[in-house]
Amino acid sequence: MIEVTSIKNIASQKFLIKFGQDFCIPCEITENNLKEIEGLFNFPFYSTKNVDEAVEKGYKKLPVVVIFNDGNWTECDDSSVLMNKDELKTWIEHNNELKDAEVLNEGE
Repeated sequence: MIEVTSIKNIASQKFLIKFGQDFCIPCEITENNLKEIEGLFNFPFYSTKNVDEAVEKGYKKLPVVVIFNDGNWTECDDSSVLMNKDELKTWIEHNNELKDAEVLNEGE
């Protein structure tokens, strides 16, 4: 997972971003779960502590996990209740409407 200071610094057309803060236990747990599954997907995962950008987008809780895909933002509504890595993986697949080709086999 790549730490960025601003989502404006991200050039990818498709990515996942986790907004969080230092000393936020749910933020740390969510980030660790995301780190365990990020290798299963063919797009980058980012993390930022820039809460102002989260607020600008209308997000009011931390952590918040969002997928950006070609101009569209999809928020993981349950990210603040500590979804485990399997639940996060399922959410990413479902909400991003990933095709089988975009999810790598865990053994690769």
